[in-house]
Amino acid sequence: MALSPEEQEQLDRFRQWWKENGRAVALGALLAVAGVGGWQGWERWGGARAGAAAELYREYRAQLATDRDAARALGARLRADYGGTAYATMASLLSARRLADAGQLDAAAALLEWARAEASAEEFAALAALRLGRLRAEQGRWAEGLAVVERLEAPGWDGIRQELLGDLYAQAGRAEDARRAYAQAIEAGQNHEFLHFKLDDLGRPDEHS
Repeated sequence: MALSPEEQEQLDRFRQWWKENGRAVALGALLAVAGVGGWQGWERWGGARAGAAAELYREYRAQLATDRDAARALGARLRADYGGTAYATMASLLSARRLADAGQLDAAAALLEWARAEASAEEFAALAALRLGRLRAEQGRWAEGLAVVERLEAPGWDGIRQELLGDLYAQAGRAEDARRAYAQAIEAGQNHEFLHFKLDDLGRPDEHS
């Protein structure tokens, strides 16, 4: 039986919600979504889940400055229970930065890997990938950094991505690729003095031929 326009709209709304937040659920609940009551039930559940994640994230932020162990535990809960939400991703990005600042680079990388894989928004996934690539560059692990950044599609971040690629190529001894990436970074608006210094430091192509 064909759905009415109102029912079709409800089904389309659910499909979008499911794409963004979906996890395994009971089949019976899925079948009920075409009805108004089924959709309203899902909407209430999704709103309650987002509210719970937001509250847990507030607790996480409150603990971050005073009790790192408590903050770490709250971050783990966000990832375990609310992994499809922006709150879990934001907590992971923030914790990764704190860990990197403390010199715990492998632990920071693990959180960035999680954020890159689990982020519900492309912008968060791109940010996590760029930070992971930067961390690998700082570690001198250029092969791992390139594996992340070379295949990254990051609209709006192209200048930063190209500069990071230049750094990684330079570490790998790929001077010509590094020069090309730095030049593209400048063209994309990443035009600062230190970038020009890095480009000059590579020398002219004929100096290394």
